[in-house]
Order: sequence, then structure tokens, then C-alpha cells
Amino acid sequence: MHDPAEAARELRRCVERKTGFVGALLNDFQSVEGDGGDEQMLFYDHPRYDEFWAAAAELGAPVYVHPRAATPLIREQMWKGRPWLEYSALGYANRVNMHVLGIVTAGVLDRFPRLKIVIGHMGEHM
Repeated sequence: MHDPAEAARELRRCVERKTGFVGALLNDFQSVEGDGGDEQMLFYDHPRYDEFWAAAAELGAPVYVHPRAATPLIREQMWKGRPWLEYSALGYANRVNMHVLGIVTAGVLDRFPRLKIVIGHMGEHM
């Protein structure tokens, strides 16, 4: 979700036009290339995403935060030498719960109390 305004418009289009969509699915995080060419992670608790959260809350559309594969940076720093932990055993749950806890503790749910966040896989260790 590199463009939250566009994501909000697309969510509205899909839900309001009765296309069969009732909510959205997001990867647990986004990343971009930084100034020096290194990877920088984007977190959904940043105010830049408020337009999307506002649309989801207004529509009553649940947002499922789903794990994605680790980026090269995460793989190198966290799972090097321990690849068996990278995916379902630990890595997926750790990344999702880190981002969802960020949403909770940064006040996103305070700003959008009608927002519905879905966490799968038995709560991702929450």
C-alpha cells in the first residue's frame, strides 16, 4: 500500500459498487528503497495511512493483515542461519503482531474506533 489515498479509493470502489468485496487484505508491511539504496520499512501506524483507515472505518470494511515473505534485509538480519524460523514457525507471526501492535499503540484505533482489524493464524502470537 504505497499510495494510501489510491488504496482508499479502490476500497471504496470495491465495497460501494457491490463487487463482492467486503473488506481488504494487506501485507503486514511495505518497504521502499532508501536514499542510500538500502531498504526502509513502512509501517501502517504512520499518519500517512490515516486516509485508508478512515475509509475502512467509514465503510465498516474489515482489514485483514496477512504475513508476507521476508525481505532480503529482514532475512539477513533476523533469520540468517535459522531459516526454519523465517516462515510459519515464527517469522510470519512476529512481523504481523509487531505491525498490529504498532497500529494499536500508536493510536490508530483511537482515531478510528470503528476500524475492524482481522488477524489470522490464531492471532499471530498476540
